[in-house]
Amino acid sequence: MQGRLLPKIEGKFQAHPKNLWDKEFFLAKKLGLDCIEFIIDLDEINKNPVLQDINLIKNISQKSNIEVYSVCMDFLMEAPIFKYKSSLDYIYRIVENIKNTEIKYLNLPCVDNSRFKNNDDINEFIFQIKKFEKILYKNNINICIETDLEPKAFNKLIRKINSKNIGINYDTGNSASLGYNLEHELKEYGELILSIHIKDRVLGGGSVFLGNGDANFEKFVDLINIKKFSGPIIFQAYRDEDGLNIFKDQLKWFNSKYQIL
Repeated sequence: MQGRLLPKIEGKFQAHPKNLWDKEFFLAKKLGLDCIEFIIDLDEINKNPVLQDINLIKNISQKSNIEVYSVCMDFLMEAPIFKYKSSLDYIYRIVENIKNTEIKYLNLPCVDNSRFKNNDDINEFIFQIKKFEKILYKNNINICIETDLEPKAFNKLIRKINSKNIGINYDTGNSASLGYNLEHELKEYGELILSIHIKDRVLGGGSVFLGNGDANFEKFVDLINIKKFSGPIIFQAYRDEDGLNIFKDQLKWFNSKYQIL
């Protein structure tokens, strides 16, 4: 996840690193990573390279040999589409800008400040998100939704949307924090998962160093290997003020125990 190899940006746990973003690609290359998931947050949104000039990302990807396959639309945490119609315009702009790139996954968070509080929120969300069906299909781009809904309700939401290019972003840490059963989740909607975020959290609590929380990585890796998952798998693991060294330690820990096929 963008910014995890750099010091915190303005004290935020996660943010687009503005003037430093290009440097991170070369750090990622040294660590043997394949890709970086870009972040679009609300602060100075129009200056984000995805919206300002997508060629900036293309050029750095070519130089560093680090791809961008996915974008996390964090601006929707503050301006969810079921409340702010102006957010729809930004999603259309993003799709238009990335249509001739390797970016094929747009992660849409409906958690924390943008979580669904009632059925009205859910119904309005479905109404708005279905407006993107045709443009997503035409350009082979996927929207991956992340929510805190329990598995049956999440499955019901995606089935109601009923679009080939709209599925689920699965977050190992967030599910562990909510106390959801991994096998139950994958039974409900495993085939609808299009992208994955790797993190660890304690039950009912925040992010912790990988392996110190309640995420069951052993079972998780076994199950996604069985399903031959082929979408982007992004490390969104715990970070400190520095970022780089704690990322290295967690990557080493994960790779020493698990192999994603």
